[in-house]
Amino acid sequence: MNKRVYNKTVGKIFRTLGFLLILVVSAIITAEMITSGTISFLAFAEPIATQVADLIPAIVYEYLGLGLLVGLLFLVWAIRRGVVLRFLVTVVLLAVFVIESYTAISFFTDNNLLTPAWLVSALAAISGPIDQLLDISIWIAPGAALAAVILLWAVFANARPKRFSIFFIRLSTITLMFAIIMLGIKSNVSGAFTTADWYLMIMNVCYFLSFALITFGSVFGVIGFYRK
Repeated sequence: MNKRVYNKTVGKIFRTLGFLLILVVSAIITAEMITSGTISFLAFAEPIATQVADLIPAIVYEYLGLGLLVGLLFLVWAIRRGVVLRFLVTVVLLAVFVIESYTAISFFTDNNLLTPAWLVSALAAISGPIDQLLDISIWIAPGAALAAVILLWAVFANARPKRFSIFFIRLSTITLMFAIIMLGIKSNVSGAFTTADWYLMIMNVCYFLSFALITFGSVFGVIGFYRK
């Protein structure tokens, strides 16, 4: 059975739009990580990253989470044939987006993304069910983010034909898994080690590598528009 997915014109458009959205969001998040000063050995790049960040309109920051969600969904549905895994990824990603937009705490990016006012109002209308879900366990939010990344890894690892762009994004999901686990432990487990400099450095580097790899892979994805 041929499991390769070759995109025609519409598929290419959605795939490339997905890569483009992911590229923009991941590049901005990467720049924000550099300007935050949490990774000391990247201090040399702070002036350039700051200049880039200053060029971004404020309203763009409100839609980074939504842009990343839509970009990932476009990409997953364009490169995957099986309906079950695509549907599961969609549901989990939507759940993560709702939870992190509602709590204003992101385990997926370690960058507490802003939320548009209209979305805040919409989520306030369903705050009851969301609160009940979050009250089940303190591990719901990090667990959902981790589950989403594991599912994304499964999609990218089994994508056919093999693409240079998908290879780098798949690598990013591995470092992102470690980053989410470390942030989940830091947020929910008391212990001196979770505030130690070495622990925070490893966690921040994992997040940075994740989005740097996503940015790098997405560049190749956009360039490869004409590939099937």
